[in-house]
Amino acid sequence: MTALQYLDLSNNQFSDFLPTFPFHNLPSINTLILSGNKFRGKFSFSIFANLSKLSHLDISYNPYLELETESQTWFPSIKLIELSLAGCNLRKVPRFLSSRNNLKTLDLSDNLLEGNIPSWLMHNATLQLWVRGNNLSGPLPKTFGNKSSRLTSLDISKNSFYGPLLEDIHLIFPELLYLSASYNGFNGGIPPSFGRLKRLQSLDLSGNKLHGEIPFLPHLRLLLLRGNHLEGQIPHRLCQMRHLGTLDLSGNNLSGHIPDCFDNITSWSDFSDGHYLYYLPALDLSSNRLTGSIPVQITQLKALIVLNLSHNKLFGELSPELGKFRDLECLDVSDNKLFGELCPELTNLTFLALFNVSFNNLSGTIPVGNQFDTFDASSYIGNPGLCGMPLSRKCGVVVEKPPKWNDNVVLSNMATANNLLFPCILFIPVISIVYLGDLICTSFRFDSW
Repeated sequence: MTALQYLDLSNNQFSDFLPTFPFHNLPSINTLILSGNKFRGKFSFSIFANLSKLSHLDISYNPYLELETESQTWFPSIKLIELSLAGCNLRKVPRFLSSRNNLKTLDLSDNLLEGNIPSWLMHNATLQLWVRGNNLSGPLPKTFGNKSSRLTSLDISKNSFYGPLLEDIHLIFPELLYLSASYNGFNGGIPPSFGRLKRLQSLDLSGNKLHGEIPFLPHLRLLLLRGNHLEGQIPHRLCQMRHLGTLDLSGNNLSGHIPDCFDNITSWSDFSDGHYLYYLPALDLSSNRLTGSIPVQITQLKALIVLNLSHNKLFGELSPELGKFRDLECLDVSDNKLFGELCPELTNLTFLALFNVSFNNLSGTIPVGNQFDTFDASSYIGNPGLCGMPLSRKCGVVVEKPPKWNDNVVLSNMATANNLLFPCILFIPVISIVYLGDLICTSFRFDSW
């Protein structure tokens, strides 16, 4: 055991008293993962005091441990680079962290921390700081961070912060790549300074009270602004964010037409872009007040996996070109004012897992084959003119032509057939688009970074 450098005991049912574990027999250990267990007892970090090579420590999600947070007696002997204490029922940030100048990654998520973030946490060499899911509160202080901060990833989501966002964030965190401040109580507008974060690739401000317009954020690959009070039209400058992979503007007060320039975003139309490996190609504009027809340019976004335009006031027909979305898994245009028929080209969407065209004014026969044999009636309800499986409403059948000598019967049956078939031939095809809430198509997790 003395030569062991890497030990992973995570996600088991260990329930021993952790302080009795013989860590002193692991002098060469540099990575120790104890997460997802049921270790018990009062726990002092001093038990690692003699592990001078320990650089990566993960004790997260051991809710029965009682971690000591005030001791400083063992500071000089350990040089942690990564430390995860998520889900350990911490009520205070351990004081020994104030002298951890080598610490690059610190995860304190899902604890019971209160008050504001200690300023000393922001004044070391930390590159990644995650404190989501605590009881932290108050406005973000103007002294939050410093101009020499090297922080690249900051997650303060699911807390109780309030007030405006930082006006000079580009000066405070110039190296920031990822920021999540979702599900707090931030209000006011999104400062234009966010657009000056030249390295920022991922921004999640969902579930706040932000209002006003969307600023120009040219470098982003992921932008999540759902569940705010944003208003006005969707700005065309979003189309200049050519590498944007995921855009979620759902649940706001946006109005006007859908921009006809989304085909300028190359990551939605070009499979060779490759960034879908990191950010799911998804467009969600649901639950706004958008009007007009769906732009034909939308049909050029062949790399999209999720398209959700539901709960708006869109009208018109959907192009059969949507049947060329080779990778589309989720399609939802429910609760709009769309009309026409569902075109048979939709059955070419062989990866389609979720499909919803409910509560529109669609008519005609529901296509059959491939994925369309898997959708139930909930995908189609609220369209009085739709017929065929899986609905109980059967489509009309052309009546056989009777003998020529009975002209009255012929005329009568022709009238009946025309009345039944008229809704099936009047309009052109229409389609739909699906939405998955917090998890889009189950593979899309906003909180997985």
